[in-house]
Amino acid sequence: PGRTPEVLAIPPSRRWMLTSDAGEIIGWETPEMEWATPYAQCAHTQRAATEHVADLLAAGCRDRDIGCLPEQFDAVLEDAETMGLLPDATADALASLGPRLVKACERLGYLGMPNTLVHGDLHVGNMAVRGGHCVTIDWTDVCISHPFMDGLIPHRMTHAPAKERTRLAILDVWEGAVSPRRLHEAWELSAFVCPAHHMVSYGSIMAHMPLAMREELADDFGRVAQQLVDAGAAQG
Repeated sequence: PGRTPEVLAIPPSRRWMLTSDAGEIIGWETPEMEWATPYAQCAHTQRAATEHVADLLAAGCRDRDIGCLPEQFDAVLEDAETMGLLPDATADALASLGPRLVKACERLGYLGMPNTLVHGDLHVGNMAVRGGHCVTIDWTDVCISHPFMDGLIPHRMTHAPAKERTRLAILDVWEGAVSPRRLHEAWELSAFVCPAHHMVSYGSIMAHMPLAMREELADDFGRVAQQLVDAGAAQG
């Protein structure tokens, strides 16, 4: 409550919903140095949601535990039509990452962070401010998974001081969930695992779209794929 727009009405036959005003969208034009606070507020929502995971799963929220991620990632790689949207060099680089993704997911799971609500598309274009609080919209990719699977954009930030400020703001919210060493290692591993999680999200969406419509998501899919390749190269 207060972190998402209030649902006012739902006409089931049309699959529409009417919500309250979310507030003023933060937006991509907002300098990265101002992103730490809304990301920290979203992390607070995630931490609170750890107590409600069973209820969320029972309500139908998709379970995207990272233990299943390597198998789901392989399924995307086997979708020739979707992978055909990527440059050959990117597709070839992705094909070599499977064994490393297995190890990274195993290690990330071992570090002990609790699963929670993951927005799936958490960026400042989907964040608004109302009453001094961050209100998040567009929950179409929501699931239950590792909390740092919402770190795609923080890992991609280009302004180094802002990136570090945002990282520390998120980690501060999770203080005490695991030891400080495990917490920081989990964040570093998520730089590699998180883009793979998002590739699976895009792959799932595009697998249920006509081929001609998949091209509408080709640029975003390619950006996430390249982020995964770059993260793999950075981690050696």
